Amino acid sequence: MIRRLTATCAVLSALLLLNHCSPSTDAQATHLELDYSRVAAHLATLSDADRKTVEDTVMLMKRGDHRLALVRLAALNDRNPSNASLRLLASYALLQLGNLAESLAEAQRAHDADDHTAYQCYVLARVAAINGDMNRAKREVDHVNGSGDEALKRALAPVAASVNARVATN
Repeated sequence: MIRRLTATCAVLSALLLLNHCSPSTDAQATHLELDYSRVAAHLATLSDADRKTVEDTVMLMKRGDHRLALVRLAALNDRNPSNASLRLLASYALLQLGNLAESLAEAQRAHDADDHTAYQCYVLARVAAINGDMNRAKREVDHVNGSGDEALKRALAPVAASVNARVATN
């Protein structure tokens, strides 16, 4: 009887914990899904072999094999250090693996790379918000909002609201 009661209490505790950990507005605001079509822009400058490796790497990422994807991206980034698309892919893989600080560093490298785009600001805003760097996130939200890209502006709206609220209270 006591074992059943203990087991029941454990199950109820787990359910309460899961309910407490359900996605909040902030969690939804910081979720990132990579738009591969926007990343593809900078891949044209790669060699045919590197583009094939990127295609294979994206397939690995879509299957959830972010560790192997990251290994391949490291080699690609060594050969193409200023390619923003490769940096964005690496940032995403690192984020999926839970390496938040390095994901932010890669997003910043992508942002600083050649041929700057609003999508680079978008990714950096999201990753900065996930890392709690609200000032950087706000700066990038403002860049996206001023870019004229309405689709990105709408996609970034939850982050913008969360970031603006947090920056306003500091």
